[in-house]
Amino acid sequence: MRFDHRHIRDLLRRSLLVVLTVGCIFQTPAPGQVSVALLDEHLAFPEGEFRGRLTHALRASESDGPFTEEARSPTDVRATVWDIVLYVRGTNRLYEFHNRANGLVARYLVLTEGRQLWYADVLRNRLRRVEGVAETESLLGTAFSFYDLAGFGLEGDSNGARAEPYVVGQRNYAKLNMEMLRPAGYARIVALTDPAVNQRPLRLDYYNTDRILYKTLAFAYNREIAVTPESAGTLAVPVRLEMVDLTAAAVSRLAWYEYHADLIPEAAVFDPRYLMP
Repeated sequence: MRFDHRHIRDLLRRSLLVVLTVGCIFQTPAPGQVSVALLDEHLAFPEGEFRGRLTHALRASESDGPFTEEARSPTDVRATVWDIVLYVRGTNRLYEFHNRANGLVARYLVLTEGRQLWYADVLRNRLRRVEGVAETESLLGTAFSFYDLAGFGLEGDSNGARAEPYVVGQRNYAKLNMEMLRPAGYARIVALTDPAVNQRPLRLDYYNTDRILYKTLAFAYNREIAVTPESAGTLAVPVRLEMVDLTAAAVSRLAWYEYHADLIPEAAVFDPRYLMP
């Protein structure tokens, strides 16, 4: 049986074209994926040690009642404060929460890019892995959930979203509507970003499984923070996060005031077996 060399060359060219086309399909991310990937980049913390403070304020007209318009006095605001130390190595994070009354009260460990979460309640001597719907449960009774502080792996946890123009007054923004694949407690997260700063996130709006807006998170940048060594420069990540829980009339603020780039923790620090003191 004879083969036509020109026919063989045509087949090879077509095969090569198919391979290249398939390669482009799988290697080139869609515009929506690129936008969400930028969010993760802006919210990723550099390696080292952070120190900050977490404040949770709940307004109520009675000791356990809802906030009303008549309740305006300072005594109607109940606030709880924790000092935080955050250790970062790669994509792993370890939070330590301290208060004046008890010292160390809890540790929260984030491993494998947020896919493995561990919480140690030091006061109650309890260690548990946080999974499923529990990822969106309140952390220490604040407006932040475990997922909110896990590192924002939004690219892998959503179906992606294309940045759409969004104008408020005279300012131009972009909006990304992300349908969530996980965690189970969030149906959608909408991001408001600044296209002038490479889609830097300014706010995240959280919708529950009933698709009702119930939390909103605002980011603040370029605020004063002590950085050592000074050669580490100004931090590009948000140095203040303010979460408003619309259902509980509560506000939680996490502010970083110190960063040590030269204090990179050892890998052993991120072993769940060592979370309990």
